[in-house]
Amino acid sequence: MSFEEYQVSYSGAIKKKLKAIFLQAEQLGVLDNFRNAALVIDHRLRTNPDDFGELKSYLKHMDLKIQIGFARPLMVEFGIQDNAKIVFVKRIEVV
Repeated sequence: MSFEEYQVSYSGAIKKKLKAIFLQAEQLGVLDNFRNAALVIDHRLRTNPDDFGELKSYLKHMDLKIQIGFARPLMVEFGIQDNAKIVFVKRIEVV
């Protein structure tokens, strides 16, 4: 049995933002901290997103839970569609 039950969808804009964050972190000499935080976030979203962060809202018509979670120094806002086992990353920011 795989622990990675959810598919995580990163839009092109999210990937671009993460690359920019990594580039700036590299210039500041803290890339490992950011890379580790991104790996933690990705793992949590794939394995058990309901237990990562807290519920921000629920879009009933889409059956989509919107949550916000932290793996310092990063914050991620994401939507969970449990019936399809898909997580949509909406936003990622440095905190």
